[in-house]
Amino acid sequence: MSNRILSFLACASIALTPSLGARAQSTDRAAAQPAASWSSPSLVDESVVAPNGAVTTRAALLASAARALGQRTTSANARGFYLTEALQLEGGLKVQDQPMTLDAIRRFVGTPGAEQLAAASVDENLEFVRYLVDPRKAEGLRQSFTLAVEGDPRIRRIELRNGVIVISDAEAASPTHVKLTRQELAAFVLGTRSSSAGDALTALDRVLDRSDLMPAAARESVLASKPGMKASDELEH
Repeated sequence: MSNRILSFLACASIALTPSLGARAQSTDRAAAQPAASWSSPSLVDESVVAPNGAVTTRAALLASAARALGQRTTSANARGFYLTEALQLEGGLKVQDQPMTLDAIRRFVGTPGAEQLAAASVDENLEFVRYLVDPRKAEGLRQSFTLAVEGDPRIRRIELRNGVIVISDAEAASPTHVKLTRQELAAFVLGTRSSSAGDALTALDRVLDRSDLMPAAARESVLASKPGMKASDELEH
């Protein structure tokens, strides 16, 4: 490995290594502090001394190291990862001319819209819900009901057990039965359905975790501000 690559790796090491003062903080305080994100002020603004003696920031060191590694790797996947990280650290990842983090982009791209869900099949909607279950919230809970959705002749049995949702066909509606329109099902998936319904879905909603999804209002606001924009549109960089 060339001395130049070793120098870039040293830059990354310095940028990621906490200062001696930070190491001296108590374990309890450190445990209470959330891990710094790529865009956190402590990473962007904190000054460090590079191997060449120049004073710079942790973010600048990491961006320089990531770009150097990306430009020299023979792996296309690794190159894309390193260069994307460098762009993010430098504020070069943009949506509508606004700097954006990878986490925010993943939330936007990974959050379906209400219209998309209403147009999707019932099975696709329910499969999406299955991946929203938080095992910690669902621990020890059991629930069973049947579900009928407008435009679909099937009746499905929804069961919550052992921390997962199990979906199967039912011959007839059970005593606990829920009827929904396509739009209501989409609203349930996104967490915008009124909790005043007080039905089986309201109870099931309590074990779902949508923290990785972008709030529906925020997502629609982004799309509305740029007519014709889709979640799959390419980023500016």
